[in-house]
Amino acid sequence: MRRLASWLVLRPPVRTKLEVLVLLILGLLVVIIMLVMHLAAPNTTTAKISQGVQKMIIRLPPTPTRLQEDVLVTGAGGVQEREVIRGPIDIIGDDGIILPYHYRQLTAAEWAQMEAQREAWCADFPVFDPIPEGEPYYDVALRCGKPSDFDTERFLVPLDALPEAFVMLIEALPSPQEAP
Repeated sequence: MRRLASWLVLRPPVRTKLEVLVLLILGLLVVIIMLVMHLAAPNTTTAKISQGVQKMIIRLPPTPTRLQEDVLVTGAGGVQEREVIRGPIDIIGDDGIILPYHYRQLTAAEWAQMEAQREAWCADFPVFDPIPEGEPYYDVALRCGKPSDFDTERFLVPLDALPEAFVMLIEALPSPQEAP
């Protein structure tokens, strides 16, 4: 231990070429590992909902003709807080321009309908059959606790099993590609 301490602290700042090479290689390895971890991090709905005041996210199945989209519900229920947002998952287009999101305030009835369904799923997690590979599905993430709890649940839902309250959120706004 003393030898290590003397090498790190007491040794003069002049290092041999081998020591410099070893330090550079270690630094490069750390950078590569961090980059791989960042790139390999899943872009899941639960990762996205863990930020801010999001209540739920419904990631729509990808289609061959347009970008994959998600529908995000944010807020705590107050008139200015009940918001549904629909747009592409990756908001930067191929040309580097930020693609628009569409949003609007939910009515009290829409909010109540969504909250009742969200709370029901949080209280009694629905179980769905496994999605066959290659089949489309909805990727739904719900915040089941307070924002500070980071308590989120994720469901892979077959297309025909999405409840009406969640379908209403998808239909509340047109797709950015469908809007006039």
